[in-house]
Amino acid sequence: VILTINPERAGLTAHALAGVLDAGTPRILLRSLYADQGILQMDVRRLDEAGLKLVCARIIDALKAPRGANTRPPAPADQAAEAVLGWLAERRDA
Repeated sequence: VILTINPERAGLTAHALAGVLDAGTPRILLRSLYADQGILQMDVRRLDEAGLKLVCARIIDALKAPRGANTRPPAPADQAAEAVLGWLAERRDA
């Protein structure tokens, strides 16, 4: 399934929607390779009807919740740098 997110209409970006679904319970992971273009991908081949209904309900809930439309994750290089700095801090404090 390909989801195309219009941030102005949806009230959140594709990155934000992926983040909301990832942070929820159960965790729902979407392919976000094209999220900068407003596109998310989801493989539903192994979902049964109950699982598909759960995913749809979570997407609808995320779209109804108030959020900023311009939420973007840090750049991948910044995420990597933050992870390395965190790892170094753990080693220093150990």
